[in-house]
Amino acid sequence: MAKTLAEVTSLPQWKQALQISKQVLELCDGFSQSEQNFLVWQLRNSALAIPTLLATDLTSGKKAQPDAIVKCATEIELVNRIYPAVDTDDLNDKLTQLLAAIKEI
Repeated sequence: MAKTLAEVTSLPQWKQALQISKQVLELCDGFSQSEQNFLVWQLRNSALAIPTLLATDLTSGKKAQPDAIVKCATEIELVNRIYPAVDTDDLNDKLTQLLAAIKEI
């Protein structure tokens, strides 16, 4: 059954997705200008897509899809491998928790 946008944005899973997005954007801001490459640009887009697509799915009556979360987690892993000094463990844990949480919606 479709939910209203107000119902979706009050869900703990949507709030969790929004916090993850903010954290990813903060991570991206930490890169120097010379490191502002395609990966960082893509990571920003993926981060914003998590709460957006979650709301889109739920307001249209669909089941919440994990695609945006998986994509962002993959890109976080790429950042971790390319820039090992960047600590992404907390984000990986939060994305894993969110994947489990959206199954409850």
